[in-house]
Amino acid sequence: MGASAQRTSTKTSEFRVARNVKAAGFDPERRREVSDLAKIHPRIADLTTSFPGLLFSLATGYGRPSERARALETIQAGTPLRTVATQFGLPFWLRRLPASAFTFPIAKLPSTPSHTRRIASVIPLAPIPARNWLWALHYATSAGHADFGVWIAEQAAKHPSRFRGAPGRMALRHLTVWAWHANNPHTLGHAYLLRPWSPDLGFKRAMEEMCRWRARVDLARTLAQRSTTTRWMKEGEAIGYRFKELITIEDFIEESEAMDNCLDQFSNQLVARESQIFSVRLGDRPIANVEVGRHDSEATMPSILQLRGPRNRRASGRVWQATYAWLGAQRLAPRRMTLKRPNAKRSVQAFEQAFWTPYLSHLQDQRLPPNLYEEVLLTFDLDRSFLSAKQPSSYGFPAAVKAPTDGKKRKTKASSKLKPAGGEKRKVSKPSSRGKLNELKPVPSSNSNAALSAASRSS
Repeated sequence: MGASAQRTSTKTSEFRVARNVKAAGFDPERRREVSDLAKIHPRIADLTTSFPGLLFSLATGYGRPSERARALETIQAGTPLRTVATQFGLPFWLRRLPASAFTFPIAKLPSTPSHTRRIASVIPLAPIPARNWLWALHYATSAGHADFGVWIAEQAAKHPSRFRGAPGRMALRHLTVWAWHANNPHTLGHAYLLRPWSPDLGFKRAMEEMCRWRARVDLARTLAQRSTTTRWMKEGEAIGYRFKELITIEDFIEESEAMDNCLDQFSNQLVARESQIFSVRLGDRPIANVEVGRHDSEATMPSILQLRGPRNRRASGRVWQATYAWLGAQRLAPRRMTLKRPNAKRSVQAFEQAFWTPYLSHLQDQRLPPNLYEEVLLTFDLDRSFLSAKQPSSYGFPAAVKAPTDGKKRKTKASSKLKPAGGEKRKVSKPSSRGKLNELKPVPSSNSNAALSAASRSS
C-alpha cells in the first residue's frame, strides 16, 4: 500500500472514530478529547459503545497519569474490561450508563460491593435522567461521603424531579452539608444537629431535619453579632421567680429542648425585633419563656412581646404577675436599644470561619472542580474575604464544568460571574410584634429559602 493510500485510510479511520463518538452521544465540549483518545487503538475506540464511562474517564483526567497509561496498555492488550476498571479504580457499574450521561470529569465514586449492589438496581438508562442522576450521585459523594451518595442515588432514581433544575441542585447542596456534618462529630456544625442523617430517612424527613439544623446555624450566626455585655433588660428575680437571659446558642438549644418549643429557630425574630429572650425559672426548673422588645407605640420603652409556658401553652397568672414585677423593677433609660457588638462583622467572620473551614478543607481534599467550589460559597452566602485563600487550584479541570439541565443546552458562566440561585437578595421578613412561639416555622434565613421550599413541596 502506497503512502498516499495509507494516509487516506488513516484519515478515513479517524473520521469513522469521530463519527462514532458523536453518534454515541458524548458531550459536545468533550468530543475532541474523547475522539483523540479513541484514535489510538481500535480496542480503545470500541469503548464508545462497550464502556463509554471508562473512555470518558481516561480522556478527562481520571486518576494519575501512570494509572491512565497502564489502563490504556491493558485495554490494548485485550484485558477484560472488569479487570481494567478494577485496576483503574473505576466502578464497573458505570458501564450501564449511556455516553450522554458524562458531562463533567469524574471523581471518586462508591465502588464497594454493598454500594455497587444498591446502585446497580437504580441506574436510569434514559439520557437526561441518567445525566441528572449521575450529577447528584457524584456531588453527594464528593462533597459529602459515599453512604450519603448512595442514598441520594436511590432518592434521585425514585423521584427525579426533586433534583431537577436550580432548586433541586440547591437542595442537594444543603442536604450534603448537613449530612457531612452529621458524619463528622469533631465539627462545630455537629453540635447543632437535632437528628443526624441516616440511610433510613426519607427525603421529606431529611429536608425537614436539614432545615431545622440550618435554622440553628443561622441562630448561632445571629448570636455571634450580639453583645454579651451591653444589655437593655437585666436578669433578676420577682415573687420567687428567677429571670435568666438566653445569650448563647447552647442556652437556646437547651431551653428549646426543655420547653419543647422552637426557640432554637429564633434567628429571624431576633434580627427583626432586636428582642431579648429570658427563661422564667422556679428554682432551676424553667416554666416559661418571655420575649422583651420595643413597645409598639413607644420605641424607646420595653414591652412583653410573648410569654409562653411549656409547649407554647398559656402562662399562669402568677407568672404574668412576676414578669410585670420584674420588668417594673428595671432601671430604664429612654434610649434606642442596640444589642449588636461594635465589631459585629468581625465576629460573624470569625464564626463563619470556625464553622465552614473544616468543610471547605474537605472539599479541597476531594479536588472538586473550581466552579463547584464557587457554587458552595455562593449557595451559603459566605463572606469571601476570609475564604479567598481556601479556593482550590484548577487540579487540571477546566474553568467551568456544566451542571446537567433538563435537556436544554445552556452555557455555564465562569466562576467569577456566577450568581446565587434564585437571584433574590437576602431579606428578613419582619413578623408581627405579638404572636405565639409555636407559630414560628423552622425556615432557614438564607437567600435559598424559595428554592428549598420548592424542592420540599415537590416531595
